[in-house]
Amino acid sequence: MAQILDKDTQRVTLRRGAIGLVAVASLGAIMMSPALGIYSWFPAIMTTAGGIVPFIFILALVVSVPTAISYAVISRTRPSAGSAYTWVAEAARPRIGTWLGIMLALYYLGVLATMPVQFALYFNEFLGYFGVHATGYGYFAIGVLLSSAAVALLSYPEVKISARGAVTFMAFESLVVLALSITVGFKHGSSLGAAPLNPATGTGGATAIFGALIFGVLAFTGYDAATTVAEETKTPKRLVPMAVVSALVLTAVFWIVCSYLLSYSASVSQVTKDIAQGVTPFGPIAKVYWGKGSILVDITGMTASLGVYVAAIVGVGRVLYAMGRDRVLPRSLGRLHAKHQTPWNALHVLFFLAVATNLIGGAILGTYNFLLWVGNATVWFALITYMFVNLANILLHRREQFNWLSNGVVPVLGVAICIYLIYKGFFVSLWDAGFKTGRSVVLLCLLLTVVAAVIVALRRDLGSKKPSPGLAESAGE
Repeated sequence: MAQILDKDTQRVTLRRGAIGLVAVASLGAIMMSPALGIYSWFPAIMTTAGGIVPFIFILALVVSVPTAISYAVISRTRPSAGSAYTWVAEAARPRIGTWLGIMLALYYLGVLATMPVQFALYFNEFLGYFGVHATGYGYFAIGVLLSSAAVALLSYPEVKISARGAVTFMAFESLVVLALSITVGFKHGSSLGAAPLNPATGTGGATAIFGALIFGVLAFTGYDAATTVAEETKTPKRLVPMAVVSALVLTAVFWIVCSYLLSYSASVSQVTKDIAQGVTPFGPIAKVYWGKGSILVDITGMTASLGVYVAAIVGVGRVLYAMGRDRVLPRSLGRLHAKHQTPWNALHVLFFLAVATNLIGGAILGTYNFLLWVGNATVWFALITYMFVNLANILLHRREQFNWLSNGVVPVLGVAICIYLIYKGFFVSLWDAGFKTGRSVVLLCLLLTVVAAVIVALRRDLGSKKPSPGLAESAGE
């Protein structure tokens, strides 16, 4: 395919019209990951609030809907690879947009950083089937490097290859998780009841519910990744909003149904014991129901991690590209590979950060604690991003045709939810959860947020910069 050049700058642009609805929605869904939403966050929710995992997923869906609507509404008129960064820069000021772009990049980087460690956990258990006791740091490091190399092969070429890889991974992992859930459901058919949906049957009261909700919200973060490939999507003003909503809703239904059935697969004490021993709980659970077939859990754990890794690197790579294109970050990040039309320079930086963060964090905190620490921090930056997307929905449309529901009530509700979750989840639940994986998360997230604001405030050149409109002015539908 011939290169596509911008008519004004004669520079290579992203490959427009390369992917359709299924691929775009899949990037959002795979960023949430149907399998890892169960494998990773089901145990974290259960050990925090007891066996009410499906209730937490329902609650997380409810609090996610207003922001998803704001993403869809803005994408309908302003498709851009910069996503939230571009919208906030236009709605408020370029300086505020640049700061929000850093928050968005840290959010996606958080998702990115949890994937190599998750791959390594399942990779080590997979090796155990062949008599290799892969429990040391060296095997963890091998898993981090192996997963990063595999994802690089899918991420550097054109976006079609990345999207196809994500779709393949998601289809395989979803079928395995659904099959395991149905197996558990048949085994316990006579004892199924309403307890997993009743918050009164949980443990720890409201504080525990909000602590668990952090993991629920973390599971739902990622549907917005669909907006970062808008400039490479066919008829983006129509398809990207559909992709955002369908990725959120379909994945949520999958999680609620599967987590309800899997709530009967193991006790809270057993899951807690497995985690304390550094074992991912669904390996032992699958052994009970499938015997040797439990190896599929470890295989899908690895493929799911790779799928999210691909989606996250594609998403944050496009955001860094957009910010480099606008010269609010180094100009080199805004350059594309001449042949593949993908942001190679941004990808180089991201792979380095992902590998370095995992190797250092895993050595300091241990693998599972590192996973929880980064997961909590990711929610902080996601909620800040979501709050400002809702504000952008209001500000952008007050100058245009304003709808009191989609541009008024919905984003106001979204802002209120984000503020409340930040307060309850971080300044109450995590603040009281000890320093190592609780208070330290809050303090570092606050520090990074303030430092980013100071750096942006001191840059004099940002006041006159305007974000590239992406396809907002050129993409006819």
